[in-house]
Amino acid sequence: VHGHAIYNNALYYQRVGRNIVVKYHFETGISKALFIENSWYYERMYLFSTSKSYFSIAVDENGLWVMYLSRPDEHIMVAEVDEETFSVLRHINTTYPQSKAGNAFVAGGVLYITDKNHMHVAFAFDLLREKQLDARFELKLSLSLEGFEQKVSPGSNATLV
Repeated sequence: VHGHAIYNNALYYQRVGRNIVVKYHFETGISKALFIENSWYYERMYLFSTSKSYFSIAVDENGLWVMYLSRPDEHIMVAEVDEETFSVLRHINTTYPQSKAGNAFVAGGVLYITDKNHMHVAFAFDLLREKQLDARFELKLSLSLEGFEQKVSPGSNATLV
């Protein structure tokens, strides 16, 4: 889980104790704040039980994504963020319960969520089409993103089951 990301010469991170993502632009030194509504950001309601982060910030070829835990239903939500205007384009409810999630990452516009043991991708959700995908596979070693082919594949000496 990554509570921060660097994208297009800016650092994105969650402001401690707030449901705000900050964009700090390295060249200008200017900071901007983005409010993420209806998100848990206190009372140790972390996005994933194995981390101490309330938000996870991801970047792929489609842009900037902020994963967070929704209040009050505790589903994993994703905010698609326009990095130029630094505004939320839309909030996407994956309907996946936080209680089942171990970790997550975004690649090719798809959110992949692992089980609590980090042994399987238990859930995949197409963020661009806002629909669940059938993509359950075991993690043997590592995964790599094949950028040109826009697919997730096993890393060296790994297999997908």
